[in-house]
Amino acid sequence: MKGRASSEQLTRLRVRGVDCRSCALKIERTLSGNGIIYDFDHITSVINLREKDISRTLKLIRKISPGASLERDLESDTPVREKDIRKRLLLVILSAALIVASMILETSLPPSIGWITAPVLIGSYLFAGSRVLLKTFRNLLAGKFFDENSLMTIATISAFAIGKPLEAVVVMLFYSVGELFQRTAINSSKKAIESLAQSLPENANLLVGGKTVQVKAEEISVGNTLLVRAGERIPVDGKVIDGRAKIDLSSLTGESVPVDVETGDELLSGSVNKEGVLTMTAERSYADSAFQRIVALTTAASRNKSITEKTLTRFARVYTPLVILTAATIATIPTVFFGAPILEWIYRALVLLVISCPCAMLISVPLTYFSGIGALSRRGILVKGAQAIEAASRVSEVVFDKTGTLTEGELSVSNINNLDGYNDDELLDIVALAAAHSNHPIAQAIGRLSPSDPQTERISGYHENPGFGIVANIDDKRVVMGNARHLEREGMPYRADQPDNTIVFVAIEGRVAASIEFVDRIKKDSGASVKALRSLGINEITMLTGDKRTVADRVARDLGVDRVYAEVLPQDKLAIIEKLHRADRQSRKGNVMFVGDGINDAPSIIRSDVGVAMGGLGSDAAIEASDVVIADDRPSKIVTVISHSRKVRSIVLHNILFALGAKAVFLALGVIGVATMWQAIFADVGVTLLTILNAVRAFRINS
Repeated sequence: MKGRASSEQLTRLRVRGVDCRSCALKIERTLSGNGIIYDFDHITSVINLREKDISRTLKLIRKISPGASLERDLESDTPVREKDIRKRLLLVILSAALIVASMILETSLPPSIGWITAPVLIGSYLFAGSRVLLKTFRNLLAGKFFDENSLMTIATISAFAIGKPLEAVVVMLFYSVGELFQRTAINSSKKAIESLAQSLPENANLLVGGKTVQVKAEEISVGNTLLVRAGERIPVDGKVIDGRAKIDLSSLTGESVPVDVETGDELLSGSVNKEGVLTMTAERSYADSAFQRIVALTTAASRNKSITEKTLTRFARVYTPLVILTAATIATIPTVFFGAPILEWIYRALVLLVISCPCAMLISVPLTYFSGIGALSRRGILVKGAQAIEAASRVSEVVFDKTGTLTEGELSVSNINNLDGYNDDELLDIVALAAAHSNHPIAQAIGRLSPSDPQTERISGYHENPGFGIVANIDDKRVVMGNARHLEREGMPYRADQPDNTIVFVAIEGRVAASIEFVDRIKKDSGASVKALRSLGINEITMLTGDKRTVADRVARDLGVDRVYAEVLPQDKLAIIEKLHRADRQSRKGNVMFVGDGINDAPSIIRSDVGVAMGGLGSDAAIEASDVVIADDRPSKIVTVISHSRKVRSIVLHNILFALGAKAVFLALGVIGVATMWQAIFADVGVTLLTILNAVRAFRINS
């Protein structure tokens, strides 16, 4: 939200007629400076405003972009944009055709009627430059003069005045071609966002009293039972309660191989049921579901600018007036004070104006960041803005929370040791009953061992001691289940070797009958992720966990991490991140990335330079606090975030250096009279096109 915070209801409107990046930036600056509370996403051309501010906002916008409008119709403006692109293309083609015609006429007509080529060139100029001339005129009426349209208008009209009509027309034509490329690239970005939003189903099949009723997806409530047929998208996050199917998660994770699901498995909105029929229960509303969060975060990401973008915006604010002043100085000082030929120095000034247009950087830098964000979102990685890309590109140390991040986050029974001769089936029956009334993760893991629902009527005298264990009477037998301290509290001290895994003891009628070992299994790609991070040059990998030291050391050995902090409380995690952050700042190593999933990880995620939340299993607090969200909880996506962020950052730097370098060379050549208007065209339009083509490389992820 821009401006000051407000709890007032905002109205969503479509902004029409704002068709360039620099105009959008000027609008944001103007609205902020006038105290307007707004939220403007120039990628989707949607602005949120208070109703009372709509009229004043429209006036402010029209000062920057005359002809703009605010409409309550929020239907996609893709058809309007594509129609505009076709018109621009037609004008460019007509202009180019007239230039060719003028050249043919000039060589074929006798000198006596050679004047005919002049109106042909003027027609070509008007076809190519009509929009630029109209914008310049409107800007003059609005008191706005210093922008790229002004540069082109001054340069080309002046070129006509000094007898260089062909150069004037070609400059305007190629500038229009550059604008056409810019418009096409922005349209592609907008279409990507719109198609993402349109991937969510509008309707869902609600089961009511055994009958299927079609309702709008927004009307689904938590707890509703839904039917999902083959070929349909999952409308909300939920859980399978009946049926088996193959689910395509490619829209969420980028993985093309379908996943088998059955009763009890989680379902994420936006995924597609490829075969089978599923009955599911809704566990989140439509607005809070995974795919809706992807759409919201990806759309919001376009508004969060990087430090580089903000610097370029401030640079452009003073750059254009400075260029015009410099050109005026070059055109007049040598002539007035040194008697230099006026037409020659005006020509040099015009070359300077054409070369100096800052389009290459102002277009390519935000396009590169947005391309990078879009590419990552297709892999199920949600990056909350360009500043997160910049920060991730400088990561030198990665800190992982263990449970739910490097491990599955769900305990499972790894071994049952029968210590007192009980029949295995009888023992399993007793421990399943003892765990039946508990919500503790250990009790739930035990409950999953039983193939049928426990007969809870056989339980009496149930009591649970949090942090220790359970006491219950089962079939009139006293059963104690818990850790060694619990047995000691219940009068049964027991010595046992402490394995690396979590262990629970079961005593029946005063005798220790069994020990049950549990393990939180390491995720399949955790080990490979640590190795891949090292291949990126990240040699400081730390793991934090609240688990006991033996468990933490075993996981650390298996994964090969550098440092382990075990038995840490949430506030301890934050203190450790603070310590690592200070150490890295002092040594100037780079940024610290923290990866977690739980609500207790949120403070550490916020404090780190790059906070990453595991979004599939992660808590809402962690997701909201993070800079990056991994939709499918796979640690290997951390490698993708860092490597692709480095690629994006590299493209940005290459584009800036190339644009500045090329312009500096041609500016120097133009001032000394070596560069002509033709070289100026390359330095402006050619450089812009090359940087745009380089920017779209960020749409592709190599790994």
